[in-house]
Amino acid sequence: MTPTQTLSTAPAAPVTKSELKVALGKVFMLGVPATGASSADLQILSDHKVANVFLRGRSKAGVSATKKVTDKIRGTLSKTTDPKKVIVATDQEGGYVQVLQGTGFSTIPTALKQGKRSNKDLQASARKWGGQLYKAGVNLNLAPVGDTVKSAATARSNDPIGYFSRQFGYDPTLISAKTGAFSAGMNSAGVDVTIKHFPGLGYVTANTDTTAHVKDSTTTTTSKSLRPFADAVTRGERWVMVSSAIYTKIDSKHIAAFSPKILKNLLRDDLGFAGIILSDDLCAAKSVSAYSMTERTTKFFKAGGTMFLCVNAAQGAKAMNALYKAALNDQSLARLIVDAATIVDKTQLPTPAGS
Repeated sequence: MTPTQTLSTAPAAPVTKSELKVALGKVFMLGVPATGASSADLQILSDHKVANVFLRGRSKAGVSATKKVTDKIRGTLSKTTDPKKVIVATDQEGGYVQVLQGTGFSTIPTALKQGKRSNKDLQASARKWGGQLYKAGVNLNLAPVGDTVKSAATARSNDPIGYFSRQFGYDPTLISAKTGAFSAGMNSAGVDVTIKHFPGLGYVTANTDTTAHVKDSTTTTTSKSLRPFADAVTRGERWVMVSSAIYTKIDSKHIAAFSPKILKNLLRDDLGFAGIILSDDLCAAKSVSAYSMTERTTKFFKAGGTMFLCVNAAQGAKAMNALYKAALNDQSLARLIVDAATIVDKTQLPTPAGS
């Protein structure tokens, strides 16, 4: 089991500047264009010893060309971090959310269509899609979506999920089975998965990417819609992405990514999750526009977060610098960052079945 992200009760030596810098590189994921990182992006990744990269946008270049993109990224990152620990991620859900396309990549149907397949068929398909990612040099998929949309009748009014048919269905039991099948297929191809967006975006109307103060006034700590996430934890999933909506019946004062009640109490303690808690984008999203970079980073890690996602490398560098300055004057924060890096270090990536 991966250790939970808590401060040790035993006396610990002060975190040094060099130790803090290395840890920061492990607990941030910075985005670069899927068509290729610029020289400026690569310099940022190198200077900040970043170990985790997200391919954003859209690329129709195909598997072979994408492999050249990821090889260049890995070549840069391997100079400052352990090559075995480098994460290259993307969004390959299917439907409207499929970053990588072109020769060698299948056209993946929406999750709603995937949800109508048998578990066996979906797992086999996901293994095929995962194999394509693996060949392209991607080892983490920021999918599947575990959110439960209320109903087919209300789906179009659920802007982040239902409007784009990103949900596997409308019943948490079915969604749990389909996310499990999708995850198993990806894992067998050597690609890890990130179930999202905890504790769910199926009951909101607005999108946190484009709207501030998005609220869910339905979800509680015992809602049936939590089942896909709870089951993912039970079967040993290693990554969970947390949303940046406000859940008024759980914590009305904080967005989920800044909420100890949601990250520590609900996800860690109640559900028993011991892996990586990844934020949704906390740089460009409208949901965090009122917060400074220092506030965004410190609130996330103090709430119990493990890895901070910023889809823009230049903004990510600013976020890392802001957190570094804050942690220099706060040993408890510095220790949280080092503890988060320990979780990342001890989280194993899957290997292709039969390898």
